[in-house]
Amino acid sequence: MNIKNIFDEINGERQELTNEAILKFQTEWNQPLSNEELNDLRKNDIKPSYWSDKTYGEWKPKKFENWAFPEGTFPKEFIELIKIYSGCGFLKGEREFSVFGPNDLREMNIAYQLPEYIKGAISFGLDGSGNHIVFDMRSENNHSKYKIYGVHSGYLEWEGAKLIANDFWEFINGTQNIDELVNG
Repeated sequence: MNIKNIFDEINGERQELTNEAILKFQTEWNQPLSNEELNDLRKNDIKPSYWSDKTYGEWKPKKFENWAFPEGTFPKEFIELIKIYSGCGFLKGEREFSVFGPNDLREMNIAYQLPEYIKGAISFGLDGSGNHIVFDMRSENNHSKYKIYGVHSGYLEWEGAKLIANDFWEFINGTQNIDELVNG
């Protein structure tokens, strides 16, 4: 498969990763949170000032130690894409998006707290309008092909997610604007 021929435009520098780097990514992306990651999350998990009003309920610290990443493996087309175009932006028709590279994917999923808010989703990129593009890796799904959903950063829940494609191949060949699919 020639990824370059799929898109109208690719923005960013081509960064071909070694097979060793890809293998390391594939075996480490879903490991339990490290002590450093847990400490960073706890440091930033403070009671918001607007929660002082009883109408907002009782704030409780998040239980980050209970977070788990899905056990699935990424589709081969996704791995081929990030192996050559890690961290690049893509345009095909009205569809514009960027993908996280192996060094950023885990970090972005932790930063946006996807394991807390939308369990089983793994964000692999963003469009230009604040929508995450996620693999639906919940355990009941097929472990070789994952549906692709768009979900806005401000509403990270399955009920707010909109189906974009039935698999990664269909996603990268799509031309519709992601924000229009997600937010109408």
